[in-house]
Amino acid sequence: MSDPREVQIQTSTTRAIDAARRRGRRQWAALRLAAPPREQPFALGEDPNRFFWEHPAQGRRLVAAGCSEALCFEGAERFVRAAQAARSLYQDLHLAGDEAPAAAGPLLVGGFAFADDSCPDPDWKDFPAARLVLPSRLLVSTPEGSWLTVTCPVDTADSARTVRARLREQLTRCLREQLEPTGGVAGEHSDFRLRSERSPADYERPVAEYWPEFASG
Repeated sequence: MSDPREVQIQTSTTRAIDAARRRGRRQWAALRLAAPPREQPFALGEDPNRFFWEHPAQGRRLVAAGCSEALCFEGAERFVRAAQAARSLYQDLHLAGDEAPAAAGPLLVGGFAFADDSCPDPDWKDFPAARLVLPSRLLVSTPEGSWLTVTCPVDTADSARTVRARLREQLTRCLREQLEPTGGVAGEHSDFRLRSERSPADYERPVAEYWPEFASG
């Protein structure tokens, strides 16, 4: 009997390659698998596209690494252009794997600046006014369950063998980086603590100055 995971990889690969050749542009293959819940930290290595978001009160956590595609925009229309580009990308993304709610992934992660254009400060030179990333490796945890999603780009000249190898590589890295303990004994607590350098008011003030209409909201 065929390995179900390999069948899913084949399904996503075939759909993405067929669409790339038919539409004449890049597509993306994606594989989503149910994952066991975990409480230990995640090891994301030194990937420059690391991303972490958590809402403890809701029991939701998102960990991402790698970049299958980056959408970058400047100017006052960056929100509209980003939304249009995101819709277009999702139409070119071919997902196979386990059933899950939409919030499980694939997802785009990133952020928007308050200003219309990039900040001239050297510390922010790598951050455009709007940047959304399709992660190569994504793990989403919710009260309903946990899922990992891996993606890879598919160009018109790519072979099925090449795309399958890309998906397998990302899946292997995802399992190693995001599902394996980072070290220590299970249940053991580290001495590290998360501490904000600024108060909530420090973040609320520039929002109120930039968008006065929200100051009273």
